[in-house]
Amino acid sequence: MSRSDDATLSTVGVLRSPRERELAVTHEDPFAHIGAPHEGGVVPGELLGAGGMGVVRVGLQTTLRRQVAVKRALGAARSEGDGALLSFLREAWIGAQLEHPNILPVHELCSDRGHPQLVMKRVEGLSWRALLDDDALAAEFGMRDRLTFHLDILERVCRAVHFAHSRHIVHLDLKPDNVMVGHHGEVYLLDWGVAASFDEDADPWIPRTVDIRTIVGTPAYLSPEQAAGLGGAMGPRTDVFLLGALVHRIVTGRPPNRGDSVDEVMSAAFAAEPAPYDDAVPSELRAILHKAMARAVDDRYASADELRLAVRAFVQHRESNAILAAALTRLSLLREERDGKALRPSVARRVESECRFGLEEALSSWPGNTAARAALDDLARLAVERALRANDWRRAAAALDRLPAGDDALWQRVRAL
Repeated sequence: MSRSDDATLSTVGVLRSPRERELAVTHEDPFAHIGAPHEGGVVPGELLGAGGMGVVRVGLQTTLRRQVAVKRALGAARSEGDGALLSFLREAWIGAQLEHPNILPVHELCSDRGHPQLVMKRVEGLSWRALLDDDALAAEFGMRDRLTFHLDILERVCRAVHFAHSRHIVHLDLKPDNVMVGHHGEVYLLDWGVAASFDEDADPWIPRTVDIRTIVGTPAYLSPEQAAGLGGAMGPRTDVFLLGALVHRIVTGRPPNRGDSVDEVMSAAFAAEPAPYDDAVPSELRAILHKAMARAVDDRYASADELRLAVRAFVQHRESNAILAAALTRLSLLREERDGKALRPSVARRVESECRFGLEEALSSWPGNTAARAALDDLARLAVERALRANDWRRAAAALDRLPAGDDALWQRVRAL
């Protein structure tokens, strides 16, 4: 797959809804409310990046003496090809409506010598894509366990998307390039240039999904309804598919739609065949991926938050089972006593204490971990048996109290001491 397959297809910026065409007829000027920058307001600095619609530079906001990010449109306001400029303005207007801890803050929209520019928070960090591509780099951002680190970022993107959905906005271009990760753990979703509203009564300056008749988004991550240009089928579950595609990127190291040409990538996006994940991907996570990226819209998670909760549960289960595995190693030492491999009393008590601590921690992380609960009961039985061998009825009774009711045989043995 070529690098171009990761580029956004933003033809929606040129596509005008019926209401936008009506505004054009009535001569309402979408650029009329863009003011000039304040006197000496922002001093441009080094280049941060460039895209199809504009360039981004570091800026110094002199009035507040802080660094900002300044995105400057390539085209001039009121130029003939103002479809791209409208998309640029929508990014600013939509971003300004979405105040959330995981959405990049917009400070100001102004014009500099006829070119609209968007003043935003400067994030000192890197794109999520850079961290996904380089584990050593991600380690500098605090990564210890790769899967947990990136799923934590994904969860925060889910929160941002769910908030946008509460405002009837779908992003439609979720991909690692559109997420920034700060050096202090901040996560920001950005680039709302192809976003749309699924509210038919939305303000006329924002495109509605029902009016979309073309492909919008990034080929490598597109949902099937995006690949088909079916705006009427697009909504919150379209973003859920894209979030699932991000999980796929985390797990496999590549986006879900692949091919040797853009046409092949688009065909893969339309087909949306379930990916054949290998056994290294836990079954619970495979189920999450297949549900999030189901071809049928109604078969997906109902919301971004429902997907987030499923991912959070998986992470908790995984962490709990990792703790359980360490505790079971200690439990196996105690079980060997049944085969005559006795431990010194002090060693046995230490191993028992460490094992109990681990099992209780596993249950604290995931109260529904039945394997940890069963192991904790087995540990109590082993403690009772050890105390019985030592004729220590006090320890035997204390251990017996940790068992659920119903183990009459052990009760009888303790009473017989």
